Amino acid sequence: MDHAKTVSAGAGVGAETIVPAPAAAAAATLELEPIVITAESSVDHPRALIFENTLKRNGWSCQFVGRGKPWTGFATRMQWYAEALRAQPASRIVVLSDARDVFCLRGSRAFIDAFRSFRTNMVVSMEMFSMGHLTFLAGFQCADLSVYWRHWRVQRERRPVRQFVNGGLVAGTAGQLLHWLDWALAKEYTDDQLALGEYMNAFPAVVATDTEATFLHTSGSGVCAGIVDQAQVADSPTLLELAGRGAFFLHIPGAGSAKGQNLMYEMVERVDPPAMQDTLLKLYTGTRNVEWRRVVDIC
Repeated sequence: MDHAKTVSAGAGVGAETIVPAPAAAAAATLELEPIVITAESSVDHPRALIFENTLKRNGWSCQFVGRGKPWTGFATRMQWYAEALRAQPASRIVVLSDARDVFCLRGSRAFIDAFRSFRTNMVVSMEMFSMGHLTFLAGFQCADLSVYWRHWRVQRERRPVRQFVNGGLVAGTAGQLLHWLDWALAKEYTDDQLALGEYMNAFPAVVATDTEATFLHTSGSGVCAGIVDQAQVADSPTLLELAGRGAFFLHIPGAGSAKGQNLMYEMVERVDPPAMQDTLLKLYTGTRNVEWRRVVDIC
């Protein structure tokens, strides 16, 4: 099966975004507005409430699953997600997201077209680090994606900087995401990120990787205060991204435990992306700049 490559003119982290050619299932009509489903056992965790606030201020429909229920590990999250997805139309676009380390940066109106541009039914967020390392390190949360990259004929030396999948931010049709979770639960995986990587190896043709982070941005810029690799500079959130001119979601994994990532989260929180977006748009409320008004209308 052939694959397509789209080259980004963005920050330059990774040369290519590898996306599968259209599958038969991709012809499904995607008419409903997209929805975010996130798993959170706490009813009042401050950072989960911050995420919910950024979703609402950007006009997203959202569903929190698991609130008030006991958390027994990532297998619990897979079960909660699967149950929620079964209640959705199979063609509806769904974002499965972490709750405590993610910000929503853009509205849902433009999300459908951005999702369709990948020409598949499932898009995963990619990151620079595997268990804190720039090269693969076997661990309970990481899968070796060599089979996936080999399917797309991407040689090891040409892999993008963001070459590792992150399970905390995934988009797809409800039917495709449910296929992944049912597959993972049937194989008794206990970690959804490991299961996601192995699913990519088993079904490489149906999963697109956002290696340029123009759609779903998982940032490792705060790992070890950004001194691990120069590429962390380009992986850092930008002011325009926070103002809604980049990825739709920003994920800062490890913000609850790693000092550098926690600081990065706090810096973004202080910026208050939705307020920044509102202020920027107000500056141009009366403008006759047709191009700017067109951009605002499709956000």
